[in-house]
Amino acid sequence: MTASESDTIEKFSHKENEYPPPRIVAENALLKDAKAEYERWRENPDAFWAAEAEKFVWLKKWDKVSSFDGVNHEWFVGGKINITLNMLDRHANLDKRDKIAYIWLGENGEERKVSYRELLESVCRFANGLKSLNVKKGDRVIIYMPLTIEGVVAMLACARIGAIHSVVYAGLGQAALRDRIVDADAKIVVAGDVGFRRGKTIDLKSIVDEAVKDFPSVEKVVLFRRSTETPTNNSTLAAEPDEISHGSLEYLDSDKNESAIGERDSFVDADILDREIDFADLMKFPAKCEAEAMDAEDILFILYTSGTTGLPKGVVHCHQIQERLIDSAKTVLQLEPDDFFWCSADAGWVTGLCYGIFAPWLLGFPILIYEGEFDVHRWLDILERNQVTCFYTTPTLLRLLRNEVGDISKHRNFALRRVYSVGELLNPEVIKWAERTFDARVFDNYWQTETGSFIIANRPNMLVKRGAMGKAVEGVQVSIIDNSGREVPNGVVGDIAIRPTLTSLFKGCWNFPEATRAWFRAGWYITRDRGKRDADDYFWFMARNDNVIMCQAQRIGPFEVENALLSHPAIAESAAVGAKTK
Repeated sequence: MTASESDTIEKFSHKENEYPPPRIVAENALLKDAKAEYERWRENPDAFWAAEAEKFVWLKKWDKVSSFDGVNHEWFVGGKINITLNMLDRHANLDKRDKIAYIWLGENGEERKVSYRELLESVCRFANGLKSLNVKKGDRVIIYMPLTIEGVVAMLACARIGAIHSVVYAGLGQAALRDRIVDADAKIVVAGDVGFRRGKTIDLKSIVDEAVKDFPSVEKVVLFRRSTETPTNNSTLAAEPDEISHGSLEYLDSDKNESAIGERDSFVDADILDREIDFADLMKFPAKCEAEAMDAEDILFILYTSGTTGLPKGVVHCHQIQERLIDSAKTVLQLEPDDFFWCSADAGWVTGLCYGIFAPWLLGFPILIYEGEFDVHRWLDILERNQVTCFYTTPTLLRLLRNEVGDISKHRNFALRRVYSVGELLNPEVIKWAERTFDARVFDNYWQTETGSFIIANRPNMLVKRGAMGKAVEGVQVSIIDNSGREVPNGVVGDIAIRPTLTSLFKGCWNFPEATRAWFRAGWYITRDRGKRDADDYFWFMARNDNVIMCQAQRIGPFEVENALLSHPAIAESAAVGAKTK
């Protein structure tokens, strides 16, 4: 460990940055003894996973909990499942059928509330609509949508029929979208015609048109129209829809846009128009669709990571990921029936997808979905007006809130109990500000797109060391290793790594086995982050393993530089990037 790394850890490890859980919080925690739960997993992993898997609905119970051939793990072998049964059916068909599943807030102030029954009906309609387009189990569907409920409906409809969805953040451009369409060999693209950001209308359709141009693999582009000027060809459906109303979801009438088509056809490629079909047309199909029976290891989604070099890599996750999401949403996020949860991440990122949507709905709890980009005053209004109790966001956004508004606790009536942060290290100064401002506890945690769920976390019922990522979550063997794959003693900095025995760990990179193999070393999954573990088993992040600055023979992580800059009250955000010297 270098002198600079030692100084940083010493600073963060000071006793003033430690605080135990309030007694009432510890007593009411869903997971009373995290250490005992961790030991329960270590003693008999298969029995642990089996007990967790019993908590949700299976179409056919597994024959074997796990199978490991020395390279690949398989989970719940022989089991049949579909994630939508646990996210929707078991709530919509029982006592929660008329309970609110979500409140959606548009950037223009629009608000929509939908129950679990209405959500299930919408998903089934769109699933049947996809079937009419000959979408089958294993087909890939790219979803390029603003953060609207229609985008979520499209995701779950794909899962319902066994198609593989891949959500692409609607802030990415034509080249990034095309790379993902080509790599996935997508059959269908579901897209919005426009998005709204900070009062501006963003043309998404032209981006999609360029991305699918001259790529025959895409058979249809399903267009969710919010603009009255978007052309469409009013394609004939492969099956006749019924005339049942759409519940709470309302759509533009495609017939009303006939005039717009003639005006703009000359500007749109005829092949593109021929492939288009209206989202609203697919919502006219019957509101019942049986869930496809999926093997636990069948692919649920592909999520592309934006690397600093080369093409994006498609991270593959399967239907059995729900086991870890259910458990960790209860034991880490501590979500309870009286919580109202908001995750600020877009569904195009793993946090927004797994914990912003999947996890709370697996538990049957309501969520808030906000379409707009970060706006400090709008966000504070949303938190207060909707009485959000659990908020999941990023350190960058918390820092922006702090620096733009300062101390506002005396003027607001927040209901927040817990604030969670992920994506980069959360420095102690921001944690203290958030605790003071929201009168809520703040918890940093650590995981990756590849891990699919939390691997290290701070929790409400444990002593928190501000600046530390927390302790290993039950079900995950985390360690610090050297370049040879050997575990290093406490206090020594090395690579953060986990054993590939986590049920939510990715199944590889889509069409890229070489990239998959590069993630593993000597039986460990390598996160490519540097860190250390202290004597109390808390893990501390130091830097990306491939992003360390060499200065006079000392290894300095970008976080150390950034945190030094952020300690100045005039600096709201900072980024340190190493540059090669001649």
